[in-house]
Amino acid sequence: SNPDMMRQAMEAARNPDMMQQMMRNNDQALRNIESMPGGFNHLARMYNDVAAPMADGMAEAAASRGTGSTSSAPLPTATTRNDNPLPNPWATPAPAPAPAAAAAAPSAGGANPFAFNPALMASMFGGAPPAASAAASAPATPGTAAGTSTTPPAAAAGMAGMAGFP
Repeated sequence: SNPDMMRQAMEAARNPDMMQQMMRNNDQALRNIESMPGGFNHLARMYNDVAAPMADGMAEAAASRGTGSTSSAPLPTATTRNDNPLPNPWATPAPAPAPAAAAAAPSAGGANPFAFNPALMASMFGGAPPAASAAASAPATPGTAAGTSTTPPAAAAGMAGMAGFP
C-alpha cells in the first residue's frame, strides 16, 4: 500500500545491481538479528510461524488451481530429509524403437549401416528416385558395398589407389 515501497520494488526488478544491493542489505540485517542474544531462536520462530505457513498455503493454492508441482509426493519440511538421488542429466535417453519398415528391410550393404537401402529409400520418399534405383541395380554396386563393409582392409586398399588419399 506504500507507493514508495512499490516504486523501490519495481526499480529493483528492473535493475539487477539494485536487486543485489537489496539482497546484501537483507542478508546483513538477518546477520545482525542472528548475532543478538536469542536472535537465532527468534528468526527460527518467525520462519516456523510466518514464512513456512505462507509457503505451504501458496503451494496448496497452486495445487488447487492445477499449477505448480506435478508430483503427488508431499513437500519436504525442515524435519524431513530427502535421501533420494537426483536423476543424471547427462544420461543417454533410451533408444526409440525402430520403425517396422526400416527394421524389416534388409540392408543391401550387409553390416554397413550407411549402405544404400532401396527399400528404406522407397518407404521414405514414396518410391525410389531414378538415380538411386539405377545405382542400386548397377552390377558393381552390391558387390562393392558388401566387400567394403565386411573387409575394411580391402576398403582401405581401394581408397589408397584413389587420388587424394594417402
